[in-house]
Amino acid sequence: MAVDRKTILIVDDDELVLSLLARDLGQGGFTVLTAVNGKAGLETVAKEPVDIIVSDISMPEMDGLEFCAHIRRIPELLDIPFIFLTAHRGEDERLRGLRSGADEYLVKPFSVGDLIARVEILY
Repeated sequence: MAVDRKTILIVDDDELVLSLLARDLGQGGFTVLTAVNGKAGLETVAKEPVDIIVSDISMPEMDGLEFCAHIRRIPELLDIPFIFLTAHRGEDERLRGLRSGADEYLVKPFSVGDLIARVEILY
């Protein structure tokens, strides 16, 4: 019996972060898609079914806050769990991220185990 692998979209402009997360989440049993900014992330979700989105905030072209707000305005994408994974600390930044529509807000550096646990809880 085949196991249904959940698909995670990781959106970050840092290639090292993308490759490390793709490796670690892939080893955690997830199918991983990547995008380098919110605009590319929107193009990906328009073409591929995605179960969960993990996004940085500070990115060129379209930042994570704008990306999350766009996702939350598209009815068929509205229920996709959205996690910010960012270097932005502080309560004001966290509240801004959550108010944009995110379900979770993790600050870098982070534990991959913590990220996987939050992904599993949200899904």
